[in-house]
Amino acid sequence: MTPGRLIVNGCSYMDAYANGGLDDLSQQIKIDVVKNLAVRGSCNNRIIRTTLKDSYQTLIPSFYIIDITYLSRHELPLLSGRPETDGKWQSINNNFEDRTGLDCHFTYKDIKDYCFLYNKFTVLGIEDLALNLQYQLLSLCDSLQHRGHRCLIFNTAESALDWVIDYPAFDLLKSKKQLVHGLKWKSIPWQFEQGANWPKEDENLPAGARHVAPGQHRWLNEFLVDYINQHSILK
Repeated sequence: MTPGRLIVNGCSYMDAYANGGLDDLSQQIKIDVVKNLAVRGSCNNRIIRTTLKDSYQTLIPSFYIIDITYLSRHELPLLSGRPETDGKWQSINNNFEDRTGLDCHFTYKDIKDYCFLYNKFTVLGIEDLALNLQYQLLSLCDSLQHRGHRCLIFNTAESALDWVIDYPAFDLLKSKKQLVHGLKWKSIPWQFEQGANWPKEDENLPAGARHVAPGQHRWLNEFLVDYINQHSILK
């Protein structure tokens, strides 16, 4: 069944891409209805959960393009009230900044202390975090495919996966054509290699972590269309 909706989800890399890139891709693969679920600063748990939520709420077969972000990001139920989009969940990491809209029974220092302890406990657990992500993504693919949806998932800039991705334990990532090159390929540095630029405000970031400047989605869309066709992703 041909998908009737094109949905993207991810972190700020995907959110930046969606500004122009999403409509352009929809024209190329002939899916008119588009939706952007990406949220800046997202962790992988949020990306996976909200993709599943959308897929269960729609009756229309959909094509989900999903970017995978940094393993170090995690989340806590911090938001005040119960926002309709994703409940109380807030993605966080070491760079989390104080903001309004949070519950008042904890302090900003509590959040920073939690992040410090989380990083302390997980610093030697990259392989375990990556294995957990592997099984989450395999389950996501199977769930979407089984219910008539289609998906394509790729790594954006998470170089920590490079340390473990060639271990035999990660061979399952290569078993799914929906997982682009077993998550070894990283879309952000690849686009810069093709000639894309980054915005001026990203000059202070490491080269491989910068965002692609608005409007420079041509290279990624060429890659995506070619991959979709070569691997019959929409069949």
